[in-house]
Amino acid sequence: MLGNGNAVNFLHSSTLGPAIHLIKAEILAAAARLAGTAHTSGLYEVPASVRARIAAAWVEAFQPPSAAWPGEPAEHGKAGAR
Repeated sequence: MLGNGNAVNFLHSSTLGPAIHLIKAEILAAAARLAGTAHTSGLYEVPASVRARIAAAWVEAFQPPSAAWPGEPAEHGKAGAR
C-alpha cells in the first residue's frame, strides 16, 4: 500500500501530521453510516455527536504530555480540566 496507509500527498514535509487521522476517522464513520442505513441519494454529513467522539478520541491519542498546565502532572492538565 502506498505511504503505509497514510495520505501520499503528505509523506514528505508533512504539515498535517496526526491530524490526517481525524479526516480518515470521519471518512470511515460516514462510510459506515451509509453502508448501514437505508438512504436516498443526496449529500450527507456525519452528525456533530459523532465528530465530537472522533475528536475526543484523537485528543486522547495524540495530546502530548507537555500539554499539562504549568506545575501540574500531565494527567491533570488535559483540556477542560480547569
